[in-house]
Amino acid sequence: MVTTIDDLHADLLARALRRLDGRSLAAASCATARLRALAADPETWRALCLAEWPSLAGLDRRLLDAVPPRRLFADASPFPSSDAAGELGLEELELPGMLVSAVDVYLGGAPLLSRVFEATVACAEQLGGRVGEVSLAVEDADGAAVAGEGALRLLAAAMEAPRRGGAGEPEEAKRRYHEFVRRKKGRKESKARREALVDLCCSAASAVVVLTLIAAVALR
Repeated sequence: MVTTIDDLHADLLARALRRLDGRSLAAASCATARLRALAADPETWRALCLAEWPSLAGLDRRLLDAVPPRRLFADASPFPSSDAAGELGLEELELPGMLVSAVDVYLGGAPLLSRVFEATVACAEQLGGRVGEVSLAVEDADGAAVAGEGALRLLAAAMEAPRRGGAGEPEEAKRRYHEFVRRKKGRKESKARREALVDLCCSAASAVVVLTLIAAVALR
């Protein structure tokens, strides 16, 4: 008699799936149709989120239910994909009614501190609040300021872009950052050399003009 993984009880498989990390769970869901159905269970992803970020346990259940657990797990990955989402119109951006920060501090792979901070966004006139000034400064790779609407579009695209995670992603992010710093330094040095060359040419031209005037006066 041949026994397959589909012959195991659903509760046993569900418990086993909840012990996997996000990437392993996504990979396991591609094995069979039954595993795909079990892996799509919101409770499985909710348990995974709570195991990964204990601070979420302190959230109001209504807030936790407002976002599908699988989407929450995907969005919580800190590294946006290089395949950024398309540009969004400003009218498509939804204003949040509440800001929630769930913070987990780890030391040596062990959770050290978990805190949840909630803040209600109340800047509507009917609530007595009024926005006096909002400042957002965004610079491009060369340090030049980006216009306000362009900055909002870049920020929205980064927030809406698919996320990348995994054990090797932090090292890959460091590599991309060091590559960015190297290229930025190269552009800065190239710009400095061009400016130095222009200054040298201007100085030489000025010297030629001065010497020409002196020679003209001396030959009179």
